[in-house]
Amino acid sequence: MVLALVLGVILVFASVYVNGSSTKTATMTGLLEVYSGGNYTGAASYTASYNVSLIARSGVGTLNLTKIGGSSDPVTVKNYPISGFILSPYVLNLTLSGSSMSLGWVNNSTVWKNANASYVAATGPRAPADELAGTTTQVAFQGLSSQDYILLTITITSQPQNTIPFVLGPTVEESR
Repeated sequence: MVLALVLGVILVFASVYVNGSSTKTATMTGLLEVYSGGNYTGAASYTASYNVSLIARSGVGTLNLTKIGGSSDPVTVKNYPISGFILSPYVLNLTLSGSSMSLGWVNNSTVWKNANASYVAATGPRAPADELAGTTTQVAFQGLSSQDYILLTITITSQPQNTIPFVLGPTVEESR
């Protein structure tokens, strides 16, 4: 079972990064952080953090939140439908409850060190440019204010069995 999980993760990475192809099917996990101060590093009257689990098949699926910390619980709905899910080497696109999101690949962030090797979207009304990434909106998560700063980080965890969206083949060099 562990070997199958490891193999699944390797196949997803191979699909997305080696071949550069996109997929509409994946299982992913991550973190949603909320700061009422409008930015990542400033003072906040409340904070909240949630584990994120995302399952998509053929471009549709669900994103679920589980509160894990913080001084408040501002997100009132914890389960969201997603559509338009497309995972490619450098961008994860999806629509969450009618709001389009684009999470860019972050490989070496100095601002969000825990988000390295993940897809990231971050926004807030008082955030400096280095605290912004991708495109997202607070209104996608019910209960949040437009004055909140949100950081959404998602990583690949496993690939569902029997849904490999690519074929590995040998590299052929062109003769000169």
